[in-house]
Amino acid sequence: MKWTDEEFIIQRGFIRWFGYAHPRVVIFHIPNEGKRSKIYGAKLKAAGLKPGMPDLCIPRWSLWIEVKSGRGKLSPDQEQAIAELRADGQAVYICHSIDDCMAAVEQHLAQIAEVLS
Repeated sequence: MKWTDEEFIIQRGFIRWFGYAHPRVVIFHIPNEGKRSKIYGAKLKAAGLKPGMPDLCIPRWSLWIEVKSGRGKLSPDQEQAIAELRADGQAVYICHSIDDCMAAVEQHLAQIAEVLS
């Protein structure tokens, strides 16, 4: 899986916004992108790295975000991982811009607030 410059720019911008908007909420990146040697890839897999996991996780809100470039599409591994997460009750959004990412967070927070009220 290739991590494009466009995806990096989107993700970096979103992470900056998130840090300002929600400074006390943990968000982290899942480093699944990039090519690795077979040996290193096997070590990561043995240590629990799962192919296809979304790029970002916000554990407090059970929220996952997969960042894609404008024309980016999900790989079969990503489709499977997202289906598994959703089956476990996790929220997963596929976002193609910083605005998409911000809207996903706000939409998810609104859904949480509705359920809690």
